[in-house]
Amino acid sequence: MTKWIDLEGGQFERLERTIVNLFDISGLSRLLRYRLDIQLGNIVADAGKHQMVFDLIDTARREAWLDDLLLAVSEARKNHPELEALKTELGIGKSVTPSEGAALEAFVGGVGGLVDPAAFRSKLAIAEATVCHISYQRPDGARYGGTGFLVGPDLIMTNHHVMKYVINEQVATNAVTVKFDYKVDAEGNELNTGTTYRPADEWLVDCSPPADTDIQEIPVVPEAPADQLDYTLFRLADPVGCSPVPTHVPGRSGGVAAGDLQRGWLRVPPTPPMVAQGTPLLILQHPNIGMMKMAWDPAGVTQVNESSTRLRHKTATLPGSSGAPCFNADLDLIALHHAGDPAETPSRPAEYNQAIPISAIASLLATRQLASVLAETCGH
Repeated sequence: MTKWIDLEGGQFERLERTIVNLFDISGLSRLLRYRLDIQLGNIVADAGKHQMVFDLIDTARREAWLDDLLLAVSEARKNHPELEALKTELGIGKSVTPSEGAALEAFVGGVGGLVDPAAFRSKLAIAEATVCHISYQRPDGARYGGTGFLVGPDLIMTNHHVMKYVINEQVATNAVTVKFDYKVDAEGNELNTGTTYRPADEWLVDCSPPADTDIQEIPVVPEAPADQLDYTLFRLADPVGCSPVPTHVPGRSGGVAAGDLQRGWLRVPPTPPMVAQGTPLLILQHPNIGMMKMAWDPAGVTQVNESSTRLRHKTATLPGSSGAPCFNADLDLIALHHAGDPAETPSRPAEYNQAIPISAIASLLATRQLASVLAETCGH
């Protein structure tokens, strides 16, 4: 139930600043549309992020739905200290009647990321099947590589820096191995050595280099050019995604028998899900270029830059995790992991990891007229 709430000048400024820091305009628009059935463009003019947020708050205050707005943003960014403080100061979310409590409980359930475990296990099994281990020998003889994942029948996405020696023609394409299902079983004792594939002869589809700021010690997530996204898209010699997962793969979860599951690939939708501070982050990865591992943080995303070309997170990774897919709580693909804190030393632990939002990659591919490669199917 909405009620008219006024804001003191300091409270208005705090709410404006917090929403500006936590959401980009596209993410805020989706939140309003999904949670409040409000279209941002219908109530405020396109006048820059700060002005639009100011006008949004003022409109919500004047039209008596400021409590709904504050509840929506606070449930999307659970336990954010500034939002919780404002709710307490304004008396929002307290002293509701039983009928109001039931409505609020339903609202919170819709925003808070409750997950059906059976559906999660099934989705995780499908996601696992798409993730691969990439390795080759560098020109100096050292083993090198990272993680990748299928985004089409024969199309792998990973980092530019994972494939840089091949892109620069310092390593032959046929020296690269791409291995799926390299992991242990559910009891942690039966090793599956995986199935190995090679890149196609005409392997490189597209790539984008990292930015200089990716290796600089910058305390806040930096801006980065829209065409420096540290990714490589390359083709395999075989349409791996159109084949079933081998029957000998151990530890198949989700109630899907190996051999009954087509490997498939991860979909990159035209409008990827919202990513902002506090978003859960799960990563399937091959740390140290070893067996597949999963890492999860329920509020993994810590920062997103203004242009949505970089995000920082606290989900655990190691060297070799570069190129791994990052998922939200619904196991939607939301980012490409690519870097860690460059200031890390044996005596100073890393303070953050960094990833590329999938929305930025999808946008650059569209600009380069390559969006169609993400829509390919078996037989193209």
